[in-house]
Amino acid sequence: GLITIGQNAFYENAVTEIVFPESVTELNGCLGQCKSLVSVKLPSGLTVVPKSMFYGCKSLGEVIIPEGVTVIEEKAFSGCELLASPTIPKGLTTIGDYAFEQCLKFDKITFTDSLQTIGKGAFSYCVGLSSIELGNGLKTIGEEAFQNCWKMNYITLPASVESVGSMAFSSCKYLHTITVKKPSGWFDTSNWGQGFKVKYKPDEVK
Repeated sequence: GLITIGQNAFYENAVTEIVFPESVTELNGCLGQCKSLVSVKLPSGLTVVPKSMFYGCKSLGEVIIPEGVTVIEEKAFSGCELLASPTIPKGLTTIGDYAFEQCLKFDKITFTDSLQTIGKGAFSYCVGLSSIELGNGLKTIGEEAFQNCWKMNYITLPASVESVGSMAFSSCKYLHTITVKKPSGWFDTSNWGQGFKVKYKPDEVK
């Protein structure tokens, strides 16, 4: 059966619904700018959602990301303005730069402990995103990762986090508290953004 679908195979196509055959294991950025696409079923054997896969698919309402996916590449869902918050696969390790930029309908996202990297601008301009739960394996939060997440009130950074990029939480209008599960003063938070306080609250040593 069909295994690979090439780059831009359906670029700017007027397709409204697509079901990929289960034999497919590799999708290149084949659905960019499909502005009429409403529904898609990805094959269960997929391990990577590739760069710009759904870039600019403004009508896309729901995507079930297969459980085997470990990497969501750069701009994979950028500009999917109607996309509902996806369920994050248990084995996901990496979210690329601008992967979910401008997904305006996101409201709540929970990450598992497998996630290690959130790329630059990954959730920037997700203006409806109010609740984010980060897993205990997260190491890196990129620059501007949550910039302009207007509805976010608070977020907790797990003890596993090693670096937070500049302006990661800038222009988050209603963000009042970032809780860091590290000893006091662990990070230089001066370039994270403005208008919120950072509280250090390390987990109790047992």
